[in-house]
Parts: sequence; C-alpha cells; structure tokens
Amino acid sequence: GNSDDGIDFDNEVNALILDNTIRNNGDDGIEIRMQPYTGPQLSITILGNTISGNGEDGIQLISSNVWTSRKITVEDNLIVNNAMAGVGMMCCENTVENYQGASIVERVGLFNNTIAGNDHGVTGGDSLLALNNLIVNSTHIGLKNADAGTITAYNLLYGNGTNVSASNVDMATTLFSDPLLQLDWSLPVTSPGIDAGTAEFSVNGEVVWVKDSGAYSGLAPDLGAVENPNVVSVPGEGAGWDLSFAPPAPNPSRGLTFLRLDVPTAGRVRLAIVDVAGRNVRLLLDEIASPGRRELSWDGRSEAGVPMPVGVYFARFTTPSFTRSHRFVRLD
Repeated sequence: GNSDDGIDFDNEVNALILDNTIRNNGDDGIEIRMQPYTGPQLSITILGNTISGNGEDGIQLISSNVWTSRKITVEDNLIVNNAMAGVGMMCCENTVENYQGASIVERVGLFNNTIAGNDHGVTGGDSLLALNNLIVNSTHIGLKNADAGTITAYNLLYGNGTNVSASNVDMATTLFSDPLLQLDWSLPVTSPGIDAGTAEFSVNGEVVWVKDSGAYSGLAPDLGAVENPNVVSVPGEGAGWDLSFAPPAPNPSRGLTFLRLDVPTAGRVRLAIVDVAGRNVRLLLDEIASPGRRELSWDGRSEAGVPMPVGVYFARFTTPSFTRSHRFVRLD
C-alpha cells in the first residue's frame, strides 16, 4: 500500500529479496534503476516472493542505455495481477511504463516464475534467459521484444492477448496449452506443465543454470512457481545416490556451510560449490570414493581464497551418470 514503489533500488546495490509479499503499491512492486557502473559485478536476486496488485509493473528494470556490471535473477516468484507488466524493461532512465521492451544487455534470468494476469507478461531483454516460467492470461502480450541474445525455453504461454511478439522462443520446448491453473496458482496433476521444465541448461556446452534437485518432486521441475508435491519420480538410476546427498546446513548460513553425502558404492564423485550463473566457485571433493560418509564444509571462499558475496549458491554433486544440486543462501 505504499504510494510509490514497494522496493526501489538505485546505483550500486547487491541484494537478496527473499520470501516477501509485495502488493498493492501505487507504482511498481520492485523498481531497479541500473545507473552507469563498471566495478565488480553487482547481483540482485528476487526469490520466492509474491508480487501482486501493483499500480504499474510487478518488477521494472530501468537501463541507462549502456552496459553495466550487473546481474538480475528472478526465480520462484508469483508475479500476478499487476496493472502493467509482470516484468517490464525500460530504456534510458525512463520510469513511466510504455511497454517498449527495452534492449537491456545485462544478464537477466527468469526461472520458474508464475507471471499471470498482468497487462503484459515480460517485455524486453537482449540477454534474457527465461526457463520454466508460466506466462499466462496477459491482457495484451505475453512475451514482447525478448530478442538479440535472449534465450527462452521450457516455458508455457497461454491465454495472452498475443502470446509472443518479436521474441526468441525455442518452439521445441515451449507449450501453448491451458496449464489448468488453480486458485492458489498451483498446477493439478493433469496439467501439461507438470514435469515439463528443465533441471539444467547449457549454452555452448557450458552449464549456465541448475535447479535445486530438492525443489522438485517429479522427474523434472514443474513450470511456474508452485511445485506440485503429489507428483513423485520413479526410482531409477542414481536414486540411491540422490537420497544420500543431504541439503547444506544451516540454510541460510553464516561462517561454515556443512554438507554430507553417504556414498553407497565405490565410484568417482565430485562435489562443488557453484554460483547462480553456473560458475564453479570451489571444488570440495573430486575422487574415486569408497563407500561411506563424507562430511565437508565450505567457508564461503573461492578457490583463490577470496570471500564470496552474499547470495544464492548451489552445492552440486556429480557422478558419471547424473548430477544433483541443492540451493542455499550465504549471508556472509
């Protein structure tokens, strides 16, 4: 109910916006002005929030028309029933939404969001990576001007005035059928969005995004922000290993983050800490392991001993046949 924005960021900001309700504000739910900046990369992660009923955009990104050293990650959010765009990108320090869909060149990641009932769903982006989203029931356009180096895959667009306009869409993985959304924004087991996402995505052979394996219950992630817990995977190759990889603790963590895996049979195992861009931060284990328990910890530093910034990380467990990951948050 604030008269302007719920959250308004300017200049040099690192932030984690986690598990909030941001609603019924007069302008945007979250507004991020990306003024010129060339220092160490800034990161803003918007994770697990409900952003609804705002008078302009759910999330508005405003560029200064030059590349800046920033990364924006938007994941697992309900962005619903906002008056203008669910996620709107604006050019040239313009803060008044005009649905231009600006060519923002900074990396923006949209993962497993439910973007529903807005005037426009997502507008803009020249380096957008959009995976596992539901973009539905937009009054006018679901996905607009997401082009140039943008990649959109494993999404569902349905019930929008126009589903796609001038955007890069991987038609082989994109659905255009009714997701059967329920009143609580969840999907029934009969929805085409069940198990329709991807748990890992690579670009030019490099893994750029990984879904926490503890965050979905089926063979693959559901689309949107709400995972249906009643769909479970069928045990198969690697199932025993999966159950033996405990989530990092505590979560969120300060100081040491503790990890545990129980190796049921001899074989090569690898455990690494990875950031939200898919880059390896620290290799904790890489060996031909004999059966037994491994207890490890991470002190928040890179391979070079440099303290890593506050944010979201993944503990990635790899064997020759599969990869499993757990997401966690570092507070210092």
